[in-house]
Amino acid sequence: MASRSVSGRTLTVVLVAVFVLGSALIAFLLLRSADAPSPQRAPLAALSPDSTATAGFAGMIPSAEEAALPRPLGLDGDGERLYVALAELSAVGVFSYEGVSEDTVSVSAAEGAAASTPVDLAIFSDGTLGVVDTAGSRVLVVDPGDPKARGVEFTGGSGKGRILSPTAIDASGGRVYVADSSDGSVREYEESGTFLRSMSFESPSPTFVGGLCVAGETLWVSDSNADRVIAVDLATGAQSGVLQRRLGLPRGVAVTQGGKIMVAETFGRRISVFDPSGASIIDVFPDASTEGVANDGLLEAPESLVWDEESSRLYVTDVNAGRIKVYNYLLED
Repeated sequence: MASRSVSGRTLTVVLVAVFVLGSALIAFLLLRSADAPSPQRAPLAALSPDSTATAGFAGMIPSAEEAALPRPLGLDGDGERLYVALAELSAVGVFSYEGVSEDTVSVSAAEGAAASTPVDLAIFSDGTLGVVDTAGSRVLVVDPGDPKARGVEFTGGSGKGRILSPTAIDASGGRVYVADSSDGSVREYEESGTFLRSMSFESPSPTFVGGLCVAGETLWVSDSNADRVIAVDLATGAQSGVLQRRLGLPRGVAVTQGGKIMVAETFGRRISVFDPSGASIIDVFPDASTEGVANDGLLEAPESLVWDEESSRLYVTDVNAGRIKVYNYLLED
């Protein structure tokens, strides 16, 4: 039997038909996708109007139905977005205050290191993030607005200002404060990395600082291994007080506009709230009196804190749970 060849014209017609049908199918799928509602995250819960509780569990980021975060540690927020150090992912996660995931910013490894290990972070005045990378023994400044750009090392200069073993960071008023376990110091820098001074402590000096928080003219320092939180007067750079209670491995510290001091106790699995003088504890949560706490609202290993004055909410990284847990808190006495 003689073979038949396909004419060029026939082949052209077939190709055009396939192209037209394919384009129509793609357009149909795009229209369906545009019409389909985007998934909405359930809003964080508020305290009941008739509640007599001081604290209430608002929810988790991510939710119980979503995958856990890979070892969430340091946390900071600018009123619009929350930034969380994800140690096992070598990255910083970006979320809205209602818990919507917005981005993931990679933290590049230091020269000679297999990966980075971000454990704490602070937002600088220009919106960049100072990230403590323990694997690289450094602070790296990354730009969440340009997540693919390689970060710039914040070295602190040389001599006394050189960063060796950073553990915690905070930034306020154009100044950056870095805790360094190599000599038990907390050092102050300009955001450019220029070293200014070291904070002084009464003996013994902290061996491991698990959290820093600037509030007005006071720097709060979690001396984790000594189970205490120290106050430093920023005007003098000297220790000015200690919270009057022994704490169970204190880490993150947050201060409300009214001056109440909140401390995450990792071993205590709780948040302790001190009066502005630091002389006494006025509240502890979550506990049986916390509204809506159930099992999800309990803390396994609280680490870092962000207080949002506008919503009267506290955001807490819970390392073992792989979540940011959120609590409503009433400030009235």
